Amino acid sequence: MWNPKKVVTKQEDVIGLVGTYIPMFQGCKLDKNSLATYSKLLMDLPLENISVAFEMLTTQTKFFPTVAEIREIAERLSWDIEYREMHMGK
Repeated sequence: MWNPKKVVTKQEDVIGLVGTYIPMFQGCKLDKNSLATYSKLLMDLPLENISVAFEMLTTQTKFFPTVAEIREIAERLSWDIEYREMHMGK
């Protein structure tokens, strides 16, 4: 499903990033277990792409985004970058 290039993002980095966006969504209450689950399901993606996905979603949604919504954008960003590198050089 995901890019064959192995990405290693630390779980604590993803937890920290996700945690910074919680206050932006009124009524969002994610506990430590939920943050750990989000992190586990996102840590195969580049942290920068997760951050960009959150930035985009904060302007597009009223509720805290699902893992699927975050992944959709973050994966698309990675595929776009890889495509450009393959076809246009770095």
